[in-house]
Amino acid sequence: METYHPAANWPKQTLAVFSQDTYLHALFPAIFKNQITVGSDNAIAKNSNLDLAFSYAAKETATSGVTGIATSHEQYNGRLVYSTHY
Repeated sequence: METYHPAANWPKQTLAVFSQDTYLHALFPAIFKNQITVGSDNAIAKNSNLDLAFSYAAKETATSGVTGIATSHEQYNGRLVYSTHY
């Protein structure tokens, strides 16, 4: 008795291998590889907090494999939050 395997009869396909930057979008470059984040939560009183956070993403440069446009991106973010709890 023979066993039928439909996948064995399919033609072999070669999948295209794209580099990370093939479809790089110049306006939204998600290219960060290294990031540092620090934060602190401090109780000022029994019912209030002061929160502080900072993050830094190191500068990265990439070139689109489709358009040839080069883009670089570096980012700083900070947040200071005062909270009161009732």
